[in-house]
Amino acid sequence: MYCRIRSLTLAACAILSVSALQAQIDTGVLSGTVSDNTEAVVPGAEVVVLNLGTNYRLELSTNANGLYVSPPLPAGRYQISVALEGFQPAAKQVELNLADRLAVDFTLELGNVTEQVTVQAQGVSLQTERATLSTFRSEREVRELPVNDRNFAELMRYTPGAAPGQAQKSNLALSQQRGNTSSSVNGSSFADNNFVVDGVQNNSTHQGWGLMLFPEVEALDQYRVETSTPDARYGRSGATVNVGYKSGTNQFHGTLFHFFRNSSLDARNYFATGEKPALRRNFFGGVFSGPLGGKDAKTFFLVSYEGRRTRQAKTFLSDVPTPGMKNGDFTELLGLSKAITIYDPLTTVTDASGKLSRTPFPNNMIPVGRFNTAGKNVIDHYPDPNRPGLAANFLVNPSDVRDGDQYTVKVDRAFSGGSRGFLRFTQGDFDNIETRELGPSATPSLLVAQPVYQAVPSYTHVFSPTTINQTRLGVSYQPLDNVEMTGNVPLAEQYGIPGVNFDDFTSGLPAISVSGLETIGAKGCTPAVLHFTNYEVSNNTDLTRGNHSISVGFGVVRRQSNVRQSCNSRGSFPFSTIFTNNPISPGGTGFGAAELLLGRPQRMTIDGTTGTLGLRRSDWGFYIQDDWKIKPKLTLNLGLRYELPQDYPQSEVADRLVQFDVDTGLPVPVRNGRFPEASGVPLDRNNLAPRFGLAYRLTEKTVFRAGYGLYYSMVPVPVVSGLASQPPVFSSTTVQANQADFLGARALTDGPLRVNDPSLPGQNRVAFAEDFQIPTIQQWNAAIQHEVPGGQTLTVAYVGSKGTHLLQTLNLNQAVPGDGAVDARRRWPQHATVTLFQSAGSSSYHSLQTTLNKRFASGLNYNLAYTYSHFIDMGSQGGNGAAGIAQIPITNQALYKGNADQDLRHQFRGTFQYDLPFGHGRPMLGSATGPVDAILGGWTLNGAISIYTGFPYTVSANSNTLNIGEGSWADRIGNGTLPADQRTLQHWFDDSAFQNPGFRVWGNGGRNTLFGPGTNQWDFSVFKNFQVRESVRLQFRSEFFNFFNTPQFNNPNSTIGTANTGRITSAGSETTLQRAQRQIQFALKLMF
Repeated sequence: MYCRIRSLTLAACAILSVSALQAQIDTGVLSGTVSDNTEAVVPGAEVVVLNLGTNYRLELSTNANGLYVSPPLPAGRYQISVALEGFQPAAKQVELNLADRLAVDFTLELGNVTEQVTVQAQGVSLQTERATLSTFRSEREVRELPVNDRNFAELMRYTPGAAPGQAQKSNLALSQQRGNTSSSVNGSSFADNNFVVDGVQNNSTHQGWGLMLFPEVEALDQYRVETSTPDARYGRSGATVNVGYKSGTNQFHGTLFHFFRNSSLDARNYFATGEKPALRRNFFGGVFSGPLGGKDAKTFFLVSYEGRRTRQAKTFLSDVPTPGMKNGDFTELLGLSKAITIYDPLTTVTDASGKLSRTPFPNNMIPVGRFNTAGKNVIDHYPDPNRPGLAANFLVNPSDVRDGDQYTVKVDRAFSGGSRGFLRFTQGDFDNIETRELGPSATPSLLVAQPVYQAVPSYTHVFSPTTINQTRLGVSYQPLDNVEMTGNVPLAEQYGIPGVNFDDFTSGLPAISVSGLETIGAKGCTPAVLHFTNYEVSNNTDLTRGNHSISVGFGVVRRQSNVRQSCNSRGSFPFSTIFTNNPISPGGTGFGAAELLLGRPQRMTIDGTTGTLGLRRSDWGFYIQDDWKIKPKLTLNLGLRYELPQDYPQSEVADRLVQFDVDTGLPVPVRNGRFPEASGVPLDRNNLAPRFGLAYRLTEKTVFRAGYGLYYSMVPVPVVSGLASQPPVFSSTTVQANQADFLGARALTDGPLRVNDPSLPGQNRVAFAEDFQIPTIQQWNAAIQHEVPGGQTLTVAYVGSKGTHLLQTLNLNQAVPGDGAVDARRRWPQHATVTLFQSAGSSSYHSLQTTLNKRFASGLNYNLAYTYSHFIDMGSQGGNGAAGIAQIPITNQALYKGNADQDLRHQFRGTFQYDLPFGHGRPMLGSATGPVDAILGGWTLNGAISIYTGFPYTVSANSNTLNIGEGSWADRIGNGTLPADQRTLQHWFDDSAFQNPGFRVWGNGGRNTLFGPGTNQWDFSVFKNFQVRESVRLQFRSEFFNFFNTPQFNNPNSTIGTANTGRITSAGSETTLQRAQRQIQFALKLMF
């Protein structure tokens, strides 16, 4: 049988490609040693494992070493019974959790096998089998801890070693708009975390992070985060967040819920002024589960629904042209305290010294005959003012709409012989309508569609108690669309701007920014049509041989990304004041609206693509893991994994990728033979990943664990930064106007110039280093875990990691500082930016992590964690999946080594749940009934606490003399850090310790040398439970996020020489919700 399985596995491996898919991580394993009272092992004992929720029964036996090992089992409560002739039977009840490998040992006493069994409850469970560090959350914690936006991923914040990845961002990637998922764990990139649902990978391919599916919290079972040295079944170098949908049991259970938030309950942001925008948010739904059949049913079901309805008001105060301006009358500008005069570009003259000058339009009025037809049409498209004045004269209060509905059906089936399987299907439909500044006509709203579909069938077959095979499939489909609601009307063509509207994808107006006015028309980087599909297959075989528990397996993810997006698909046409000012004395002259009427933008940029790109990638992975129980007190974890990411970072179905050839300085299609792979990047085949660990039980209450592992980073590179972003696949043409030649400038009625010529000067290029290697992370830990009185476990661990070959980007065509034209001092003068992806980065992370955990007992549980750490790297995660090298010369990249963006030196994270001891069935007033119990009984308090030091930041120069078109660090001439009692919101750091760098030299200030304010946030929830009848309970809950409304100040403005230098002008993030002002939510739940 084993040979046949092995042959089938090898055949499958030959034809399938694999990812960092993990087998069995949505299940757990029970194992143990059976001995007698002389400590001699007992072979041949009958071991019966019974799931108390579903009556699933599995018969095992101990081997010659007295060892028994179960197959992968669903999380739940189990009874383990042991019997052998001549011994008294024994039984224990245990709680098996997600990804547990739980040791349940038995010592049998001599006696009669027919004697009555006394069932013992397993007490505190020390981790005696694995070196992996992890944080577990029970179903109750997942369901009841205060989590903003009902986003299960927020629980990751309370994991030791986790630091917020984007805590101060004001916007998120399209794949993250349903919820923030960014946490850097133990020195890994937040983009390399692996989110797993029911054993299948759930990571979006969009930018390497974000999720495909956000499971409904009420339908989730348990939650575990693996943070350090996972075994060989695990790929990817970040943390693994593992959740599973609940399964039905032999009793019917259900929940109905409604969560409500209202702006009247929320506090105002510390820096906000004016009236609070209205918010109405309702989350509602239900979960129902049970058996299909009678009490002896073998089939169980779960159905779940969650609906979301949000209306978020906005306030836009914008500048729009007056009716007079639309007709060429700019006399109103002359009445300003600082009058603005409009000059006629046709009167431009050059004096003997080469300086330009002009004559004003008479009375600041432009004759109708000078209007450009398209320019007149566009300016008329602006709404008229609805407030007095020439600035902030248009007010609109639209509301964003966010609607969503998600459904899940799961069916579990138990088969004969202990085999079992399940099938789950989830569908979610989410549509956001994002309103904009000038109303839907002038600035069309954005329709952001984020549907998701995920199907997971799984089957576990028990060939024998020592040979179990599990096969799992997964299909995840995420079609993300971000389009403007233009009605597919070719407005540019109708308004007289040719060369813009070619199809529905390019309907509407270009993005027309006008100096002194609000931008009208398109929003950058829209439309975006991004459709992602992941196909997954995994197979795992568990073998018990003597004292060895062996797992052998493979998995595959085939990633399909069909993408159509460019940031200027309809063009970007900025209007400045270069034609209507007086060049010899530009102060108080020129106005953008006047130049719009004249129809000559400062420049015209238009992008083009060859249509929808079909990007593909297959990630291969194979592993073997041996958990060797050398002695009852000592277990070794030995594993080896092999990763092979075929077509990294991606290939294209029609071979439309272009690699910049550094040797020739020319863009070259990857299929012309110059490059060895269809992706344009050499295939890295040397990705062996060993894993070592040990767990040694020093005493019955103390365990020592240590582990080491090598891991690979498989973060996808976004298409917009990859090899599909240059000619002839992608083109971007910019025509710059000459201030001295108005008639020679390209007019709106001429339309943009579209050129798809790879040899055209001034274009951007993208290249991958020819020695590119897959980024690697080494992880290690050493930990002592001790059971302390009160049902608590105390863990003290040293946790470290080291990153090598980390992904970086830099401008390989950086100019050398000097005089004259910038391009002449570039390596390739004919090109603009040459973005090089290289694997030259490194990182190091060291930490002390202390955790005190109490599992739920006597109405109380808590998890308290303190982390002291230092995280150094050579550039932190950017929007393209890589660390961008900037503000230094590329010839000395070592200068970029510094404190990582997520270098939080001290962190305290804590969660707790406490059933107040009053009321019926509780320690105090336990016999109370009626009004007394209704008032005093049934109260529960939950809390989640985050206290940590500030994020680092870099001090930049506001100007430099490099003459290369790039910024620089400031020069550091002092410490810069103020004593704590001298730091204020107006003066957070000592700006006198920095200055602009000297002539033609780079600043020496360094990266991330100073630290911003810390965070102190306490979230609470209070529940009141009403017992309607024996099996029906009504719960009212109040949830308070940032209960004390502590302002969570962001980093200060750190560009020197400005009015805001050293000032803190923002607090928290309305987008990530991790550090927002106080928000209150109410809910009502009916549980039966």
